[in-house]
Amino acid sequence: GERLRITTLVLAASAAWGLTCAPTAFAASGPQGDGSIWTRSHLFGDWGGIRPWLKQHEISIGAVESAAPSAILHGGERQGTAYAGLLTLSADANLAPETGISGLSVHVTSWIVQGNGASAHGVGSLSGLAYVAAQPGARLGDAFLEWQAPHDAVRVKIGQFGLDENFDLNPDAGVFLNSTFTYRNIMADQLPGGGPAYSYEGPGIMAGVQATPRLRLKAAIFSGDPLGQPVRGPAPPARDGNGLAFPLNTGVLAIAEGDWSYRMPGLGKGLFALGGLYDTLNRPDLLHDANGQSLAQPDAGPPGDE
Repeated sequence: GERLRITTLVLAASAAWGLTCAPTAFAASGPQGDGSIWTRSHLFGDWGGIRPWLKQHEISIGAVESAAPSAILHGGERQGTAYAGLLTLSADANLAPETGISGLSVHVTSWIVQGNGASAHGVGSLSGLAYVAAQPGARLGDAFLEWQAPHDAVRVKIGQFGLDENFDLNPDAGVFLNSTFTYRNIMADQLPGGGPAYSYEGPGIMAGVQATPRLRLKAAIFSGDPLGQPVRGPAPPARDGNGLAFPLNTGVLAIAEGDWSYRMPGLGKGLFALGGLYDTLNRPDLLHDANGQSLAQPDAGPPGDE
């Protein structure tokens, strides 16, 4: 619809920002590296001088398409094929030269989700079978400033970003297409709006400190509901379909975590993490109404608070 079209235009304009900033610089850079496709260092060459200009100004842009086709051969709610795809557009810029603040950068990510995947439309599972599965459409993902001290001793983020990419991480889960590891399977079904995570990030601020060479401490506060409206409102896609709500009036989600990297004889090396979270925003009880009666009863009232 109109919202999707506007969001897509915004993303396209962001990706082309360099084109309107310094056209003379692009022209001066020349088409170096745009020779034979077999000798270029990049498949699409220097983009007529744009790529060298971006590198000179410490700006990097990216586009990655992740595809997850699937087929349900037996069981589930229905059999058949399904597809989930995710196009991730990103832009990073080092702000230190312009601001004089060493370690300051900005990061922006947008997502274009395609298809419906098999999880909700074929299996009916709460956890996505593929991590890219989400409500189709184009939306803003991350948009934050980050400051990093030398040697990563201190790291601070402020803006819109995800809880799932900063806490409760499983280093081994990244090699799997499946999304049933750590955050997605444990907290996403419990927090209001699913918590600030793909595919609906939330406004927040986070700080991390490398307390010792092996111990790292992290804490953050986020909006209590990344979708920006009361939990009893419409379904998520109707509440913040383009990721531009930036809600600041839906309670507070606080989280803290510490992780300790170890190396022990016979066990090898690993990571031990311990943390906790608390959300001030109540969500409706999924089992009982306000009077404690089962919601399955025909005369049940509105859901109670958990």
